[in-house]
Amino acid sequence: MSASAQSVDTFRWQISARCLVALVILIGALQGASQEPPLKLTQYSHTAWRNQEGIFNGTVLSVAQTQDGYLWVGTTAGLLRFDGIRFSEWQGPGTSAATPLRIQSLLGTTDGSLWIGTGRGLGRFKNNEFKYIPKDGIGRVNAILEDSAGDIWIARSRFTGKAGPLCRAQGEKFRCFGLSDGFDCPYGEALTEGRSGSIWMNSYPGVCRWSPHKTDTFLPEGFKQGDTSRSVAGVLENTADTALVGFDEGGSHFGLEQL
Repeated sequence: MSASAQSVDTFRWQISARCLVALVILIGALQGASQEPPLKLTQYSHTAWRNQEGIFNGTVLSVAQTQDGYLWVGTTAGLLRFDGIRFSEWQGPGTSAATPLRIQSLLGTTDGSLWIGTGRGLGRFKNNEFKYIPKDGIGRVNAILEDSAGDIWIARSRFTGKAGPLCRAQGEKFRCFGLSDGFDCPYGEALTEGRSGSIWMNSYPGVCRWSPHKTDTFLPEGFKQGDTSRSVAGVLENTADTALVGFDEGGSHFGLEQL
């Protein structure tokens, strides 16, 4: 073989080797990217999405992130999923563009589920499957909470019957707590888990506390339950027996109060 032929063969071998190394590096990079953990909320670079941009066709009421990294946005006209680049509309069973579903509350839980609170009831979306829990309508779900044991709690309003505004979902089991349980709050707006494992629920104008041992109702002096002119804005439990409650405005028996 001539020297020129040997140099050509050597050059071809070097090119092939380099291509092989580049391919291995590329495959490794792709595999590494596919094994990266889901994006955290702080990793999304865009800082503002506005109605003027035409992204949302309703008022934003709730936002949640699921274990796979997706952001979910609930509006008065439906549910949107954000993958870090674009928003896509999600439609549950029995909904369409002509009959949008009001998404009142959202929660991504530790098992990868997305819990969806609507004006009709409570739904669970997991592994690309959606179902209502329970199947019948339970009113408007204003808040959803996962407690330290993994149980799901909701605060609701606009429901019928006397079952009560605080409800718990344990797997397929669903139970609500009301007057018969000593729970004297007519509506539920927000939920907080206390350090002792109790569940605090904001209402109008008082606050109720549920625990496995007892149920308490706290009402500002001079007001009756169901007075929607005042509401609880937030609850922080200090100890097992006391909590700080913030009301939506100041005044006699309002502002920040310790229970």
